Amino acid sequence: MKNLRYKVIVSFIFFLFAFLSNINGRTLEEIKKSGKLYVGFTRWDYKNINYPLAEEFAKYLDVKMVSVTIDWDESFSLAGKIPGDIETNNNLRYTPDAFKKVDIICSTFSLLEWRARLFDFAKTLYSAELLLISRNSEPPKDYNSLKGKTIAYMHGTSFEGHISEINQKINGGIKLRSVKTDDDSKKLLSEGNVYGIILDADEALNFNAQNNNRFQIAFPVSPVTNSAWAVEKGNKLRTYPY
Repeated sequence: MKNLRYKVIVSFIFFLFAFLSNINGRTLEEIKKSGKLYVGFTRWDYKNINYPLAEEFAKYLDVKMVSVTIDWDESFSLAGKIPGDIETNNNLRYTPDAFKKVDIICSTFSLLEWRARLFDFAKTLYSAELLLISRNSEPPKDYNSLKGKTIAYMHGTSFEGHISEINQKINGGIKLRSVKTDDDSKKLLSEGNVYGIILDADEALNFNAQNNNRFQIAFPVSPVTNSAWAVEKGNKLRTYPY
């Protein structure tokens, strides 16, 4: 378990950039000519690794980064609404609302097939979803140790699916608590109202650092996977490995 936790932390530090071709939004040349790159962040991204990495990306392009705060749902919505069949309708393709404001969304997106119908992935990171618990709590030895414990996570994310799968594997027993935002789950953990919460690796590590290492990583609840930033379909923005 310790080796797995170490692998998640180390693998997250190293990242690579993906190549994209053909653009429907502003071309790379237009972005450079304007001297500005409009970058979308959710309010959580200002607190995690996405923000400083986006700053470095803008520096690499030799342009000024203009931060634009967006709601997470804007990354998937069309005219203010997210279609009910967004994940299952293979013919559903459109440009999400967020791209009316930004050139790139520097938030942590899992590389899911249905998302690829809406936008391209501009930058991939190695990451995982982590169960974060109090440093004063006894770390679980295995999934069965989670029985009877309350775990909070943000509703509408892949967190819910992964912790539910774990719960099914042990024939139930975990007290699942869905909340509206990651901040809600962080507050519950900080106040000792839940055993643990689920966060993406970058946010979990930053949250722990900001709180003087009051918490500890129990284990990943998902495989180590690629996550990415998002750009409009066909965007030609490029970045390269450091």
